[in-house]
Amino acid sequence: SNQSGHIQHSFLTDVSDVQEMEKGLLSLLNDFHSGKLQAFGNECSIDQMEHVREMQETLARLHFDLYGEVDELPEDQR
Repeated sequence: SNQSGHIQHSFLTDVSDVQEMEKGLLSLLNDFHSGKLQAFGNECSIDQMEHVREMQETLARLHFDLYGEVDELPEDQR
């Protein structure tokens, strides 16, 4: 039997489920583009979110540096 090369994806076999999912995603996309999806309100811009991300990345680097220094300390000084 030639079953080994053919994998059955049962979770996507129902066409109506796929169409329903597609409709939902298109609706979500429309809401996104129309500005309806405001998770943080109008006062929070993409620039502000990018600034927050940069601060989080800086903080993460500081954590890595700090833990790197802790790793280099002798056991009894940690």
